[in-house]
Amino acid sequence: MNQGCYPDFKSKPVDFGNKVKHTDKLRNLENALAASSLITITDAQGIIIHANEKFCETSRYTQNELLGQEHRIINSGYHSKEFMHTLWQTISRGDIWRGEMCNQAKNGDFFWVDTTIVPFLDSLGKPYQYYAIRHDITERKNVEEKNRLIVGALSDLVFIIDRRGTILDFHAANVNRLAFQPEEFLGKTPEAIFSPELAEQMMQLIRRTVENQRTEILEYSLSGKYYEAHSTPLEKNRLIVIVRDVTQAYLMNERLREQAELLDHARDAIHVRSLDHRILYWNDSSTRLYGYSAEEAVGQATRTLLYADSTIFDRAFAELLEKGEFIGDIEQIRKDRRKILVQAHWTLVTSQDKKSRSVLCVNSDITEKRQLEEQLLRAQRLESIGALAGGIAHDLNNILTPILLAMEVFQMGTLTTEQQELVKTIKMSARRGSDIIKQVLSFARGVESHAVPIDVRNLLSDIERIVRETFPKKIRIRVNVPHDVWQIRGDETLLHQVLMNLVVNARDAMPDGGQLLIEAENQPLDAQYVGMLPDISPGNFVILRVEDSGIGMAPSVIEKIFEPFFTTKGVTEGTGLGLSTSIRIVKAHGGIIRIYSEPKKGSRFDVYLPSWKSEEKNAIDQILMTAPRGNGENILVIDDEASIRNVTQQTLEAYGYRVVTAPDGAEAVALYAAQQDTIHLILTDMMMPVLDGLATIQVIRKMNATIPIIAVSGLEANGRLARLSLFDVKFFLPKPYSAETLLQTVHQALQEYKKLN
Repeated sequence: MNQGCYPDFKSKPVDFGNKVKHTDKLRNLENALAASSLITITDAQGIIIHANEKFCETSRYTQNELLGQEHRIINSGYHSKEFMHTLWQTISRGDIWRGEMCNQAKNGDFFWVDTTIVPFLDSLGKPYQYYAIRHDITERKNVEEKNRLIVGALSDLVFIIDRRGTILDFHAANVNRLAFQPEEFLGKTPEAIFSPELAEQMMQLIRRTVENQRTEILEYSLSGKYYEAHSTPLEKNRLIVIVRDVTQAYLMNERLREQAELLDHARDAIHVRSLDHRILYWNDSSTRLYGYSAEEAVGQATRTLLYADSTIFDRAFAELLEKGEFIGDIEQIRKDRRKILVQAHWTLVTSQDKKSRSVLCVNSDITEKRQLEEQLLRAQRLESIGALAGGIAHDLNNILTPILLAMEVFQMGTLTTEQQELVKTIKMSARRGSDIIKQVLSFARGVESHAVPIDVRNLLSDIERIVRETFPKKIRIRVNVPHDVWQIRGDETLLHQVLMNLVVNARDAMPDGGQLLIEAENQPLDAQYVGMLPDISPGNFVILRVEDSGIGMAPSVIEKIFEPFFTTKGVTEGTGLGLSTSIRIVKAHGGIIRIYSEPKKGSRFDVYLPSWKSEEKNAIDQILMTAPRGNGENILVIDDEASIRNVTQQTLEAYGYRVVTAPDGAEAVALYAAQQDTIHLILTDMMMPVLDGLATIQVIRKMNATIPIIAVSGLEANGRLARLSLFDVKFFLPKPYSAETLLQTVHQALQEYKKLN
């Protein structure tokens, strides 16, 4: 340790191309891998309340000796009163102070530290604690002092000049490398020594030094080499200019810059975290994968930032500590709360003394890869099931055919009433088996449709007739088919099978009775609408809808409902082939099936089929041309589906609204509490994690009883509107919705609010 402190000739870095930018990024990585900070915390009066182990080691004080003492215990007396007064003024008004200081250890040794002091402010904006982060730069200061004392031996060129740039004295470490003798420099100015361009840069350096009265730095290249000129003010209007050859350091920085660029261009997300899980370094690929910028991620806790379930992280970290590395697949979450699967390779970074310092994480996104693998396995499984089902169906047909024929023969004879009932039962069971076999064959062989124009009204009328004749009377049936419904093109027999599967499922979901709705509607699908639907393109569609008020389904059931042989019915009540066959038929017709259901709140199946005629092909453009526009109103959009949030935001902003978004009710409530004076309308989904739509509306209503709210859901029946009316929610938007429906609903809600206010 040195026994004295020296003047500080170091200035802030000067931009030299992109060198600083990339060097700073690499320095973040180096700092992440080496925890060497000296940290203290003082209260508002400057009393030390915390000192870390590194600070105690450097200052030679124990924690017990430091705690409760004034920060002046480490003062060296080197700095002037003006310096200390300026420092105290800066932090006491709540600003961060950064600079270099000389402190004194317990044994009397002086040590220099690069110091950052961060005030922590109370609710009134007054500092109540000061957080000081120091880095020991004593060794560097010693080197600088030695350079100052023997500068002629360690520097390439040293000039003593006056304010006009005239050289008063000169020293050179390697005189024989100069093109002329040192005495030829005396009395000259930069214009007489350097090229005009470099001479002007030198004069600007001198002027900055004189004006700022501090060390200034100029970096330049000459004849393929790189130099730094450090200009420092002296007494009597003189300056000392030290020119150093930094070619080797420059080339090393170039290599570091290239390595930093490689890290940022790497496909893998690379970040470094401390052993207490704080993120220390974050490359550009991490931003691309997770959605957080480096500024947002650095300093955050990994286990809460990237994991919905921290136990997953804890198990992986335990294996890392045990083995020194962790390699495996692990589920994480992005900023938009979307789950992703990454292949993780974590490595413990150790110091020379073999102590663990941090964790280097290299994560590769394999979400899409895993999904494709699962789809391939599913396709292979379905192909195998189809082949097996086809073989079984063929054999069963051969078995059932003679049974049905024999029953016809028996009925021609003289049978008792009991025998007649028995034969009837056998005949009905055989026919039911025959119908099941037809579904199996449709599933096994694929859908072979014969496309012809289909009148939707006739198709649904036939379904209605069958339903009214065969369904229990305790099920109320309502059919709604507009007169101008468009035609569709397809195989009427196959589509009849699809609708029969849906209405039979609806019947079985209402064992105690209820309401069954069968309807059709024309639906032009614009970009807004299809943004909420998979595997479908914009165009004109007809929606065939079957909705019941029955027992409904949980999300776990909905995920599997189209799998072959999956059923929630009893062994003798269902085969699990109805919906798997239906989805294949609908996809073969260029359509999709959408399900909306909640436990105990019923289910709705929407079958989207392309319309046949093209007379409405310009309907979307005509609708959007006349859609109402906004006037800068700010709308809060709440939905846990990122795709729906994004496309809704883009549509509203395209029509003159401003939009803020939230992925769930909890975040929405916090956002509204902070911005309620600027938000004019709220559009919220009803089914969300954390805090659902109804609970979100209740909380917001306590803050603002009059703000217009639009509720959004895939289901609108079963008393939902009645419940919403209790919280003065007058507008409902069924999912999925078109841009025209969205814009009209938003416009109506805002207009009604203006009338009432």
